[in-house]
Amino acid sequence: MRAMPALLSLGAIFVLALLWPPSSSAQTSPLVSLRIGFDGYVVPGSWVPLAVRVDPGEKGIDGEVMVETREGSRANPSLTRYRWRLKIPPGGVFQFSHAIPYTDARWPVRVEVRSGRTVVFQEEVRPHPVESLVVVLSRVREGVGAVGSPPPVVVYVREEDLPVHPWAYEGVRLLVIHDLSSRRLDEDRRRALLSWIAQGGRVLISTGESLGRIDWEPLQSVLPAIPTSTRYIPPRALAARYGEVFPHPLPVAQLMRLPGSTVSLSEGGIPLMAERPLGRGRVVMWAFDYLDPSFLRWPGRFSLWKEVLQDPPRLRRILIPEVTEILPSSQPLPRGVLLGLGLGMISYIGVIRWLMRRFAPLHGWWLGLLLAAIVFSGGFWTGSAVLRSRSVSLAWATTLEAEGESRVAVLASYLRWIGPPGRRNEILLPQAFSFLRLLPPGSIEVKVEPEGVRVQTSGRLTTLEMTGIAPLPFDGWVQEVRGALEVWVTNRLSQALEDPLLVFQGNVQRLPSLPPGEGRWLTSSGRWLPFDFAGDERALGQTPSEIGLLRWTFPRLSGSATIEERGVPFLLGWIDPHALGVDPSTEPPSLWGKPPGRVLLILQLPWR
Repeated sequence: MRAMPALLSLGAIFVLALLWPPSSSAQTSPLVSLRIGFDGYVVPGSWVPLAVRVDPGEKGIDGEVMVETREGSRANPSLTRYRWRLKIPPGGVFQFSHAIPYTDARWPVRVEVRSGRTVVFQEEVRPHPVESLVVVLSRVREGVGAVGSPPPVVVYVREEDLPVHPWAYEGVRLLVIHDLSSRRLDEDRRRALLSWIAQGGRVLISTGESLGRIDWEPLQSVLPAIPTSTRYIPPRALAARYGEVFPHPLPVAQLMRLPGSTVSLSEGGIPLMAERPLGRGRVVMWAFDYLDPSFLRWPGRFSLWKEVLQDPPRLRRILIPEVTEILPSSQPLPRGVLLGLGLGMISYIGVIRWLMRRFAPLHGWWLGLLLAAIVFSGGFWTGSAVLRSRSVSLAWATTLEAEGESRVAVLASYLRWIGPPGRRNEILLPQAFSFLRLLPPGSIEVKVEPEGVRVQTSGRLTTLEMTGIAPLPFDGWVQEVRGALEVWVTNRLSQALEDPLLVFQGNVQRLPSLPPGEGRWLTSSGRWLPFDFAGDERALGQTPSEIGLLRWTFPRLSGSATIEERGVPFLLGWIDPHALGVDPSTEPPSLWGKPPGRVLLILQLPWR
């Protein structure tokens, strides 16, 4: 009988345990999947793709996703945090793709998911560092020959694995397209791919007998040719070029060459290889399939792959982000501030002299002098602190960089500011460009919000680059005629290009204004001026910022030049950004000075 109360208590506890609902922590633990790089491979020092998928389970999440990258020493690393708002309803799923800088292979990438203030997921990802990558869009994970010293790592992916930001391709040497479905390639990935090509990326499309493997519509604007029917031919041209005889005839697609493309290899009038430039990049099409058994048995295929892979992508642009290191601050101190400082110094000297005359005969005169010096010195110190806190150094440059006959141009804004020590600075950048990146990664926070990109720093040096692809508004070429340069330029804008400058081998010559349409000039050898001299004469710009930018970019054509093609002329000019159909300006913090209302055109003129 005495055991009955104990048994009843145990039974009650057992029933309560069965009826008690499961803990909320078990329900709120989300399922998170991470994917970094291409199949986990990355090239350190470049930007890499990152994909995150969050499934919160039965309960939703109201919090954020934080991605953290580091570089430098263990004691004092440079830290960059990216934050995304995370609000998932019950039963929903959150997934996104982005590009992050991975500059130091010694550090992992840390991903954290918060629900409110509680960390519900945290993981460190260590990708596999490699020197170079070849990315293959194919359903068959073989066939691409990795040759070279050292050979690149070949990664096979599907359409959904491709990046949604162009800079995520930065470590990719070549993208090979063997299979492509337009249903699996969304608009963001297609736009990122085309932007990457325009900035120097290289794509190889392999066709062959099965033309249905590739949906041509997403790549229609960059195709060198359109494949039609197929036929079997003995590819003697391939054998002659790469030194090995084909064992069997090869099925090839009949390529109908499109305007703007060239045929680099043909067999009896049938194109075998065609290529087409897009901006600084290039798209190559093979009329044969690299997975065809006849091609795989051909020993010369290794020489062919070596030739394709030895040409690196040209991702380096005409200007480099360090342009903002040369530009001056927004504006000098206002004249009123300078006048106030001068008057303050005069007052300081006058008061000290008066105090010395007034109190010198008295005992304790030194005490009054010391108090006056402390008061005035403190006032000057306070004033200088206010000036330092307000005079944030701001440099802003917007450029339109293009090559003649390239069809597209790169529109870039470089913003650099230095905040005062110990003070938090913040800037909101509207999403007016196709992508944004920070150069170099520093101790900063980047919050991606619906209204824009919010960047916060703590008085550290920061450089931002906002970049997008724009239609080429100007086109042209140059040729040498009897010791002079004949320049042809086409202006597709509705406004004239005022006072353009022709820069060649450290010299400059001003050309007449170019109205809409075509223009032709024949330069005179006697009108060339050294660039520095022309800059000193204020002939190259309207403001000190413009002169500083031009003088920094173009005089040093030997040694550490910032221009790749040193023997190619450039056309410079200032144009209204609104004439391009885009607004590249963003609102900086409340600082002295605003971004220039004009865009610097840098048009590289190819030789004819």
